[in-house]
Amino acid sequence: MAEGFLKRLAGDKFDVFSAGIKPTQVNSLSIRVMGEIGIDISKQHSKSVEKFLDSQFDYVITKVDA
Repeated sequence: MAEGFLKRLAGDKFDVFSAGIKPTQVNSLSIRVMGEIGIDISKQHSKSVEKFLDSQFDYVITKVDA
């Protein structure tokens, strides 16, 4: 969802990526809810942070579950 929001809000200013430590699949409820506000995340897929180990980023935003 965060990837979808940032792509919508600032995708013309940033290359946006998202990944996690336990990738599974994009939740179908997230796809539906985002679609209700006009953001299509149905083509997004869950990725492992390992995919980006050799990448360099200017900014990293983290989300921590409480």
